[in-house]
Amino acid sequence: MQISALSQKTGVSLRSLRYYEEKGLITPIRKENGYREYSEADVKWVETIQLFLSIGTTTEEIARYFDCVATTENPELHSSLIIKFYQTKLLNVRKQIEFLQQAEHQIEDRLHHWMHKHEPMKDFDKDPPDQIEKVKHLLNEEVQGWNTPDKQ
Repeated sequence: MQISALSQKTGVSLRSLRYYEEKGLITPIRKENGYREYSEADVKWVETIQLFLSIGTTTEEIARYFDCVATTENPELHSSLIIKFYQTKLLNVRKQIEFLQQAEHQIEDRLHHWMHKHEPMKDFDKDPPDQIEKVKHLLNEEVQGWNTPDKQ
């Protein structure tokens, strides 16, 4: 199949597929006319590349992984390398989840603060200069809150 068909099957742009080839992540066969020829195995490789990229793996890490898998003839070593790779990626994903959960809680705290500590500004359009000063004051309080440790 040609690169356009691979792009359609995988949902990956032509530019990205050419980049993957440049990085050695996929190696299509070159026909006499210079066209790239891809196989169903390439579809699976591209899907694997997309998975790895989605979990934060760099193209350099992917290239090392593919090179290791392709050159390792010992099945036990091959398996242990794959297991180690996935264990590392799983640990990284779990750290990202923990970080995002902490960020979520901080944002929820700020939202709660704004929703329950301050009255809605119903009359904002009636006296804009006065309301603008009130907003500036509230924002200053918020910024000062960012710079002080929580008292919980």
